[in-house]
Amino acid sequence: MSDRSTDFAAIPAAHRNLSDTARQRARIATMALFFIAGMVYGSWGVHVPTVRDRFQLSPALLSVALLAVAGGSIGAMAANASWIARVGTRRACLTGGLVMSVCVALILVVPFYWMLLVVLALFGAGMATLDVAMNAEASAVEKALRKPIMSSLHGMFSVGGMVGAAVGGALLAHGMAPAVHLGLAAALSALVLIAACP
Repeated sequence: MSDRSTDFAAIPAAHRNLSDTARQRARIATMALFFIAGMVYGSWGVHVPTVRDRFQLSPALLSVALLAVAGGSIGAMAANASWIARVGTRRACLTGGLVMSVCVALILVVPFYWMLLVVLALFGAGMATLDVAMNAEASAVEKALRKPIMSSLHGMFSVGGMVGAAVGGALLAHGMAPAVHLGLAAALSALVLIAACP
């Protein structure tokens, strides 16, 4: 009896009175977030050479551009933990995910290199915010379901990355403009985020 009480206490308050159907919907929505995060990251990865060619970057300048993504991610992870705890995972996932989506659509649209660095830093920050928030939500959903699901969720991120890279490569091979591809990836990401976060 005490074990069951302890298990119940560990379930987040927002999930204690959910039906089994609602818990499964929460699991599917969280899986969708992991998939979309991976898909956007894979879609962006396809275009690293495109960015190099469009802005005529030397290896050093391309490295700085990639460093901007990492810098934005590290900065967001260091600064956003208390904000995510305050506003909740739903709002944080939606905010971080939409910033990520808007930025990925702008990567091949901005006209100047310095603008590219700003967009890439914000892209990294949005992705990191989504990453932290969706992992916090995944932990809560796992507790609500009373069974381990974290590995399957992270598997969805990997699947999303493979799908994003494969579809991106196929579309480019068939002549789609790179900026259009990233715009479509951004639109799909935003739609899934808006549908999943409630």
